[in-house]
Amino acid sequence: MALPSDLPPRTLTNGKPWLSLEDQVSKFEQRGLDLTPDERKQLEGFLATQNYYRFSGYFKQLIDTALPDTFRQGTTLEQLLAVYRIDSQIRLLIFQGVQVLEPIIRTRVAYRLADGGVEGPTYYLKKKAYEPSRPSNNPPQGMGSKEWARKHTGLVRTRDSLLHSIQETLGREELYLRHFQQREQDVPLWAMVEALSLGDLSKMVSTWKNTNQIERLMKDLGFRSAPELRRAVGNVNFFRNLSAHHNRLWGRRLTRTVALSPWKGNSLFPYEGAPTESPLHILRLLVDWVDFVQGNNDYSKRLWATVQEEPIYEEGMKNPRL
Repeated sequence: MALPSDLPPRTLTNGKPWLSLEDQVSKFEQRGLDLTPDERKQLEGFLATQNYYRFSGYFKQLIDTALPDTFRQGTTLEQLLAVYRIDSQIRLLIFQGVQVLEPIIRTRVAYRLADGGVEGPTYYLKKKAYEPSRPSNNPPQGMGSKEWARKHTGLVRTRDSLLHSIQETLGREELYLRHFQQREQDVPLWAMVEALSLGDLSKMVSTWKNTNQIERLMKDLGFRSAPELRRAVGNVNFFRNLSAHHNRLWGRRLTRTVALSPWKGNSLFPYEGAPTESPLHILRLLVDWVDFVQGNNDYSKRLWATVQEEPIYEEGMKNPRL
């Protein structure tokens, strides 16, 4: 694969120049942000440790819709830094919640999907353990051929990606995997779930063919619907990636379907009627699930209090624009 430096030289169009820290601060003033001399120094120090490009994702939520590239009147540096700080705190809380849920998901997946006699613990290594289990030209009863063709393509892609990950994982230098391989034994699922990523476990749950086992797993984890369970495991993987990579949550419009909380009506969710694209729905699933596991509402209280710490942060979570 050729790197850009290996390619023939080309003329850049609309290339943006390198900016010094002072110039970066000046860009904020050009956009209408009033800064005192002390605030200029404060912002310059902030940008020395926080990438301007990352930070720009936050202030774009506060740009005046009628005046492109200009801050809304009354926007302050204190507000900009507050939403950035609170979003970092929310990501830490998300990661703490994932730390509660992830070991339980791994444990119950191993327990339920490895059940099945002598072959059960290693059945996950077989392609026939996963959907699709019928030819693409033979849709399930009640499903149209076009809809099935789309679903079939997605299932094949997900299944094959999972099997590829399993194969790669088997080649890793993990002592607990080598323990079985040195004895010429297949690695049982309860060992493999500790090596696979949460994303791969989401793919396993999404394509696992034995619906009886998925039903038992669903009840173990507190869900009333297998499709919602499958979606929720994928959502938790999204939470994990978002917090691990320091991605912005504030002002982010949801582009994925969030599993319905089976505990709806029993939580402290204070935002009934929030738009469907609001990131608050991601947080709702997370806090409801963690509260369910822990048997109290301490986690949801902490998280919602953090969201409400700064009005402009709460507004951006309820009505995202980006």
